[in-house]
Amino acid sequence: MLSRVDRILKETRLFEEVIVFSKYERLQLKNLRVVNDSTEGTLIDSITNALEKFNVFLAVGGDLPLIDIEVVRTILEAYGGKPVAAVDADGIVEPLFAVYNHSILDSLVEFSKQNRNIFPFITESFDLVHLNETQSRKLLNVNTNEDYDTANKMIKCPKESSKT
Repeated sequence: MLSRVDRILKETRLFEEVIVFSKYERLQLKNLRVVNDSTEGTLIDSITNALEKFNVFLAVGGDLPLIDIEVVRTILEAYGGKPVAAVDADGIVEPLFAVYNHSILDSLVEFSKQNRNIFPFITESFDLVHLNETQSRKLLNVNTNEDYDTANKMIKCPKESSKT
């Protein structure tokens, strides 16, 4: 899945580099730079850590293999200096399909002292891009074997067994 996400992001020709930011210290990927997320907490901690390392970035979950150039351009075109996040057709905010920048670091740290859930912070502090049904399907999170099989069918991969 990471290889597909990497390929799509590189095909946009909009990024200087694709970096995998991961808690898995031993993760090594061919042709991909891996930066360790040394936090042990929630997504807020990981985002804060990433903001401390990178000034501005597009966060793309490694479990979003169906993204394509069109949906990446949609989120990037909405970025005008203020962080921006995708909202799917069902109204669900996707924190791992969002553009973050250093302007929110202090407020995110303060927010996280009282609330460990990033969703309210995003809805209050970000511009939101509402995706249509077609675009929303491209944000399928692959977290189970069934999701994996569904994603393979959607991208028309040859039949292969799910790995447990």
